[in-house]
Amino acid sequence: MNLAIALLALAAFAAAPAQAASLVDGLVGEWRGKGLTRERPGAPLERAACRMTARAAGAARIEVTGRCGTAGGTARFAITLEKRSGGRVDAHASSPVLPGDVAYSGTASGNRIDFRAVAPLEIDGEAWSSRVVFAFNGADAFAMVETATRAADGERQTFFDMRYRREAKPQ
Repeated sequence: MNLAIALLALAAFAAAPAQAASLVDGLVGEWRGKGLTRERPGAPLERAACRMTARAAGAARIEVTGRCGTAGGTARFAITLEKRSGGRVDAHASSPVLPGDVAYSGTASGNRIDFRAVAPLEIDGEAWSSRVVFAFNGADAFAMVETATRAADGERQTFFDMRYRREAKPQ
């Protein structure tokens, strides 16, 4: 499994400045996503599927666990979201397929979110920046696209193009 699949799920749980609390809190529940992912730079896009569960862990914290898979295998992940003042959200992702935790920070306008890795990601010995843009379509669906840009030459590749639907709200 690869770094990209573990990062896929993280993008699904960012939030917008004006609506940070309501969007993040609205993610509590069970989700299923389908779309395309690229295992590593230069590899072809392939079909992927994810299942995620988000739970409130206090007034400003959401904990997400899940699994994503392709024909090549699956990867489990965990994500912690911390709501901050001014509508910002910090996120930390971990997975056995990651070399360590990955930190993201997000801002948004309306229903669109621009979420970026705080530090460059090292993939196959090269530094890449990660940008995730996604849009909510009501309370029960959203689309997410992650692009990565190689620091050495500015080459940009799509790593994820996913659509998520809510499976169940918390009871």
